[in-house]
Parts: sequence; C-alpha cells; structure tokens
Amino acid sequence: QIAAIEPYAVAGLALLGQLTLQNNCLRELADHSFYGLRSLETLSLESNFIAQLGPHAFAGLPRLTQLYLASNFLRFVAVQHALSVVSPHLITLDLRANRLTSLNAMTSSLDANGTRIAKLFLDNNQIARIEPDSFSAVMSTTETLSLTFNRLQVVEAHFFVHFTHSLAELWLSDNQI
Repeated sequence: QIAAIEPYAVAGLALLGQLTLQNNCLRELADHSFYGLRSLETLSLESNFIAQLGPHAFAGLPRLTQLYLASNFLRFVAVQHALSVVSPHLITLDLRANRLTSLNAMTSSLDANGTRIAKLFLDNNQIARIEPDSFSAVMSTTETLSLTFNRLQVVEAHFFVHFTHSLAELWLSDNQI
C-alpha cells in the first residue's frame, strides 16, 4: 500500500508509458509527483484517498492522454489548479465518485493550456447545477459527457447547443431532473 509519492521520485522512468497506482493509500499528490515521465500516456490513480493535488502535480507529462482520478476525495478547487498544467493532449478525464459540487471554472483551467477533452466522466459526484459556461473550454471536442448519479435538478435552456458538432454520448440518468 503506497501512501505517498515524493516529488521527482519517478523522474528516471522517462520511457514509462502507463502507470497504475490504483487501490493504494495516496492522500495527496505533491507538485512534480510524476515529473520526468515524458512518455507517460496513461495515469491511473483510482480508488485512493486523494483529497489534495499540488498545482503542479501533473506537470512534466507532455504525452498524457488518459487521466483516471475516480473514487477519491477530490473537490473542485484541488482539481481546478492541477488541471491548468495537464498535457494539452489529454483525451480522457475520469473524475467519477469524488466530491465535486461545482464545475464553473474547472474546464476553463483546461482551456488555459489548450486541452481539448474528448471523454469527460463526472458521475457519482455532488453536482447540483451546471453553470452556462462550465464546459466552454471543451465543448467543441467533447464526444462523451457523463454526469449520472449527481444532484442535477435543472439543465439550462440551450445548454447543449454548443456541443452539436462533437457530442455523441450524453449520460444524465439518476439525477433529480
């Protein structure tokens, strides 16, 4: 059971393409936890106890395309800052089963570095409302958007009109709509 990853601890593994650290005891990810993994495409951190992400926790991962953070204790603020330095090549972002309640500026963090998510999983959180600009940064490229098992009560008029060129799958079941 891994409880911590020190900054630069894996820096010598430049050819590593996939790193799976699920079902451990990680509580936080410090800045530069994965720095130096220049070939890493998939990072799986599911089913830990992660509540804190350093603002540069995912810095130095230029080829990262899949980031799995499901089943942790992440809140909006922790995710927002860490995503601002994630690879612009990120395609899949899995934040299922965390403690997210809001999305309004989270996706704008992705826009800061040109990230265009194709698959965004936000199921099993505590999201009660989707602000009109919540997905403005990723609307043109999102193919799959899953928000099942949240607390959504209202979907704003014309909200999904911005997804018309990309959205192929939309999951809203088990909400309060």
